[in-house]
Amino acid sequence: NEVTIGIACLRTFCYLIFNRMRNRNIPSPFDRNFFGIPTILLVVVTVPLLNLQAEDQLAGSFHPIFAQTNILASHQIKRYQKVGVRLLRGKHLLLFTDLPPGKEVDRLPLIFDKAVPQWAAAFDIARQDWEKWQMVGCLMRDPERFRQIGLFPDEIRRFRSGYSQDRVLWMFDQASDYYRRHLLLHEGVHGFMATFFESPSPPWHAEGMAELLATHYCHDATEGDMEVGYFPRGKKHVPMLGRIRIVRDEVAQGRPMNLMQILSYGGEAHNSNVPYGWCWALAAFLNGHPVYQDQFRALNQSATGSNFNEAFLEAYTDEWQNLESEWLLFIREIDYAYALNRAAIQYRKGKLIARGMDVTTSISAESGWQTTGVFLRAGETYRIRATGIFTMRGNSPNEIWPSDPGGITLHYYKGHPLGILQAVLIPDEKNNTDYFNASRVELIGREQQWTPDQSGTLYMRINNCASRLPDNEGEISVHIKRSNR
Repeated sequence: NEVTIGIACLRTFCYLIFNRMRNRNIPSPFDRNFFGIPTILLVVVTVPLLNLQAEDQLAGSFHPIFAQTNILASHQIKRYQKVGVRLLRGKHLLLFTDLPPGKEVDRLPLIFDKAVPQWAAAFDIARQDWEKWQMVGCLMRDPERFRQIGLFPDEIRRFRSGYSQDRVLWMFDQASDYYRRHLLLHEGVHGFMATFFESPSPPWHAEGMAELLATHYCHDATEGDMEVGYFPRGKKHVPMLGRIRIVRDEVAQGRPMNLMQILSYGGEAHNSNVPYGWCWALAAFLNGHPVYQDQFRALNQSATGSNFNEAFLEAYTDEWQNLESEWLLFIREIDYAYALNRAAIQYRKGKLIARGMDVTTSISAESGWQTTGVFLRAGETYRIRATGIFTMRGNSPNEIWPSDPGGITLHYYKGHPLGILQAVLIPDEKNNTDYFNASRVELIGREQQWTPDQSGTLYMRINNCASRLPDNEGEISVHIKRSNR
């Protein structure tokens, strides 16, 4: 066999070199008249043997379960091929699959390779540490076939779609090309985190980061740039993903999740799809929000592991009330292309207006809730008058709708005219209030006399979904006058 021949060649080669040194009448294997069978056998058989031995050694390092089976040995790969399982090789992924050749399947290792540097950046892993990192994967249409050849051992726990352990992942084929890639990257993130962090993160963080760093967009149809951590701009970009739909449906059914509920997910929570939606949404919110993203990204790089929740709570202690309120606002209005940078709120306490005095400020149509810089006192009466024209995108990209602060009564958003001026009061004290709950929102329109039942800084916005804010243009002028009484 290959091993016996290889050993014989090595012995022959060593013998000739040794005798060359003792007896110069024996020609060197590098002499023209000696360059023959022993040297050819040495190169052709021994070098692949060394590679084979290296691959055999690597096989067990991916997972102890493969320490004795040498799944990467050439004779094993040939055996797999005979039953319809082929090996796709990438820099960071060695993928066994029984799917037939095709563009979408065959480029999966390349997709994986493009994601790995982005995962490393998210967790601040040094290049020299991840440069040679690899996983072995099994993409299965017929799991029994993999079980029979030893690639899907009985010891592996049962799972619904995908599962990873150490540096090996197993996954069933999926109905869409996108979701097949997503699931592969999701399990890859788990393998990456397991390699570079000493302990597993809490379930919400482990699954949230796997979902975040698997949600991707290929910028062209070829093997061009691919972006992970992508917030979907449209359903067609992420077919069958369904994370936004999960959150929408849960909120509509009266089951919104606050931050502590998500942080408290246990190890068995992800036996259903719903927690995946919530964990993705929280990770995407924190990663994309211009106010909270720096802390979150720093935590991913410094605190990933079993103590992540403690570090998370400490990092956001001083702004927890604001964070919670914006989270609840986000999940109530979540949509494709949600513009977190436009919807983000800059909190600033307002100043009290003296009796009989007034203030004029402006509200942009291109942003979400904005402070007016004015503090309203409970029980006092204020007259608020708004003027100006702004534009919003219609139902198609080229359709532009002009509006004033009274809104467009032919089109509604969240039960109110699109573009109508809204107001809410945010108290100075931390009282665990959901600032932007619909019951707290006051409709101002063009003009309104308002006697609030609580005190707080006045924030205003036009009624529009966050996904369309980047397409709006213009601002309105708001005149606020406190009564003499």
